[in-house]
Amino acid sequence: MKNSQEERLPKKILDPGQFYMGHHSMLVSTILGSCVSIILLHKKSNFVTMCHALLPKCPFDFHQHQKTKQQQCFRYVDSAIHSMLAIFREKSIQYTDIEVKLFGGADMYATTPTTVTIGEQNIAVAKHIIKEQKLNMVSEDVGGAEGRVIHLKTDSGKVFLKRIKNNTFS
Repeated sequence: MKNSQEERLPKKILDPGQFYMGHHSMLVSTILGSCVSIILLHKKSNFVTMCHALLPKCPFDFHQHQKTKQQQCFRYVDSAIHSMLAIFREKSIQYTDIEVKLFGGADMYATTPTTVTIGEQNIAVAKHIIKEQKLNMVSEDVGGAEGRVIHLKTDSGKVFLKRIKNNTFS
């Protein structure tokens, strides 16, 4: 992935629960296990948002808790997507012009066959909202047993992905 152009780009690392938005050339990176990263991109304006969400559903009504919303909404798949879409709405960008990329949701720990994992729940909630809002999913790499490191080049919308084996951190 690295060439001289990528090495000169400003870098931003998203920790769990964090969010990026902008139209500047950057390399935004994050490490995902059961968490998911949702990227929304409007190519015409080169505006992009990206989040690192930990859990599927927000436990409170984020529309009524402005301070909590600002501090915590990107921890949850549902409120993160809705908050990012609100930013696009404020910019008068039509949902049909937004490209979506979805990554993560790995099953990092052994479970029973009947257990629905956090990763599976995160993927299901994200896909449900993407379908419900009639968004255009152009790329996804979700599920499985391995984590991921993803790097987003914001100027092109290209995502570079590296898989992490479960025993990498042992």
